[in-house]
Amino acid sequence: MSRLVYVFTLLALLTGVMVLISSLLSTSQDRMKDSASFRLLGMQKRDLYMLNILELGVLGISAAIFAVVIASVGAWAAITQWFNLQFSMPWANLAMGGAALVVLLFAIAIIYVKLVIGRGIMARVRAMV
Repeated sequence: MSRLVYVFTLLALLTGVMVLISSLLSTSQDRMKDSASFRLLGMQKRDLYMLNILELGVLGISAAIFAVVIASVGAWAAITQWFNLQFSMPWANLAMGGAALVVLLFAIAIIYVKLVIGRGIMARVRAMV
């Protein structure tokens, strides 16, 4: 039973990463347009990269915190109310998962910014002028 829980957890995490990547790709044209506008207003390329990385990081981390809180409350309710067992929070696993999530989020953000925002931004600025 515990192996089945691990498999479904892994599948849920993989699905979450795929949803994140597909949502980034679906909004890439809007982000590129906004980045071109910021660049036209005088923002440096480095600051533009940091702005996008910070935005994606904050969105991802806030979504993760929301998910962990909802999952923890649900697990507490199921374990204490339904099974009448004592609930204990796995702090070490939570910390390792959080660290891995932050690394993954910032890696995806950096790759996304380099591939989507960095490519063709000046052509879009020239087209806007």
